[in-house]
Amino acid sequence: MVLVVAAAISATACLGSKNSPSGTSTPGGAGAADWTDVTSWDGEGNGDSSKFRISTDVWRVLWNAESDQIGSGDFVVHIYNEDGTFFLNLFDSNEHGGNVRQGPLTGTLGVEGKGDFFLRIITTRSYDVTIQERR
Repeated sequence: MVLVVAAAISATACLGSKNSPSGTSTPGGAGAADWTDVTSWDGEGNGDSSKFRISTDVWRVLWNAESDQIGSGDFVVHIYNEDGTFFLNLFDSNEHGGNVRQGPLTGTLGVEGKGDFFLRIITTRSYDVTIQERR
């Protein structure tokens, strides 16, 4: 899995798997953190999430995007502030150096910043996404 982040984020980003149960301690940075689900949803293809509120300084986006008919089937997540201004871009793909791996895309990326947000997802895949806060 390759994650390319189009905006700088701090070293608090956690790479892992959606298979980690929510509310459990997860290694990352100087110490472990407890993660609490804020919201989750599933979908297929392009679409916007409903708005959600983050009340802590660190949160994360977890995704599982099933294989698609096209091949590489990128999975792109644009994070927007509630007012529609761009906040951060996340990108995942099965294509690496011209080679295409089969299978789902699963990932986790940490984000910093409190506020009200929504996600714009661009993909040909079906997916589920969970937003968690660090408590």
